[in-house]
Amino acid sequence: MSEPSKHVPIEQTSVFLKFEDVADRLWKLVDGWPSYAKWTLGKQMTEAADSVGFNLVEGDGRFSDPGAIHFFHIWRGSSREMKLGIARSLRRGLLDEAAANELCRAIDHASMELNGLINFRRKTSHAKIVRDGVQPAYNLDPSFGEESS
Repeated sequence: MSEPSKHVPIEQTSVFLKFEDVADRLWKLVDGWPSYAKWTLGKQMTEAADSVGFNLVEGDGRFSDPGAIHFFHIWRGSSREMKLGIARSLRRGLLDEAAANELCRAIDHASMELNGLINFRRKTSHAKIVRDGVQPAYNLDPSFGEESS
């Protein structure tokens, strides 16, 4: 009998990193917008972009594939919300066409990859894949929050 496959945390996958890149790029773009645009449309867009990563992590942390897939599907709504915000930002002169197209392309490519992951999880939902005990590798500064002397 074969050994169970080792689970790779979602934070270490290219699909997660692609969505993180889009979220960070959106954040930087929105940060330069006028105050009203930043606190209305920009806030909604960055919350949707951040929500994608949070839902991917939450879904991946579930011990059942149906639970994981549920959160991966929530990602779809946030992803579409980002694209709506990008389209509105373009129409309102907050983003140029090149930036809007590049962001939408990046979202589309990452979305196709995530759809593949959803299909994989559906097909392997009864497979022996170890999902517990795996810690994601966050690149956090260990001295964060410590007071300097």
